[in-house]
Amino acid sequence: MKPLSIGLVIAISMGSAAASAEHLVHSHRGYGSSPNFYVFGGLGASEFDTDAGDIRYSFGDGSLHDITVDNQSTAARFGFGLMLNEAVSIELGYASLGELGADARSDGSRVLNNGYAAGPVDIEGDVDGGFFGVRLHTPMSEPASAFVRAGLYGWNMEGRVEDSSRSGRFLLEGSDVYMGVGFMMALSPSAGVSLSYDYYMLEDDSRAFESAADVLSVDLLLAF
Repeated sequence: MKPLSIGLVIAISMGSAAASAEHLVHSHRGYGSSPNFYVFGGLGASEFDTDAGDIRYSFGDGSLHDITVDNQSTAARFGFGLMLNEAVSIELGYASLGELGADARSDGSRVLNNGYAAGPVDIEGDVDGGFFGVRLHTPMSEPASAFVRAGLYGWNMEGRVEDSSRSGRFLLEGSDVYMGVGFMMALSPSAGVSLSYDYYMLEDDSRAFESAADVLSVDLLLAF
């Protein structure tokens, strides 16, 4: 992540920790008893680990130059969790990591080999998919808790490539590891809010695509 994003993570995390400490002092109520089932969802800011060199390697034909990458987007997710005990839960859900885009120019040198026509080239795609993993946490019955999560993310990136004479669709896909860490504070015996950082690996070897996404999210959790 960029220094600004890292600073934002540290600042928000410190604020969350302070709020949790204050909540612990003024409240002795968490979830009453640990829930067996919970749902969660929220929004976040995502940043793809993709630069001009990656676009040239994965989407280029040797004619691209002046490549600019828009690698920051908005993420969202929704999931279900089942507590196995006070420290371990399994989670299943859907996560959208947002849009990755790039603008470039082609010199048209490969057009006779089915390459890009001379002029502007626009590339954009949305990344989303399903995840399944394990969440390790301190007791959720407490007013504040910490957690780590890890699992597999089955993703696809469906998008469009357009040059000055034609456009086409593309599809990238893979199943890769994700991992994350976060803090949660109880709002009531059956609801909580969490702040988390997650890292999603994104690799499609068949299309020579290799990237990753850093996501900072705020989620609402409802326990049953």
